[in-house]
Amino acid sequence: MWNQIKAVDSTFSDLTCDLTVESSLPAPPPDEIVYTVVAGDSLWKIAQKFYGHGNMFNKIIEANSDKLVDENSVIHPGDQLRIPAAAQAATS
Repeated sequence: MWNQIKAVDSTFSDLTCDLTVESSLPAPPPDEIVYTVVAGDSLWKIAQKFYGHGNMFNKIIEANSDKLVDENSVIHPGDQLRIPAAAQAATS
């Protein structure tokens, strides 16, 4: 942004810019969510909930390699899992 402002006329050495961010704008999504497993959950169901596609459960496994080994890993109600942001998961 600043480079674009200076491009108008770079000879103005005292050029300033006051920028504010509208407080009503939504916050950017977090890079990761911590999800608490509930009864009836499976990795497939959790991936479906957060990504819209259950077959993306491997992203949850990768983000929780300290707890989950593969798709056969058992999860229990109360377990907390890191869920990568959907945009990250879709591109990684």
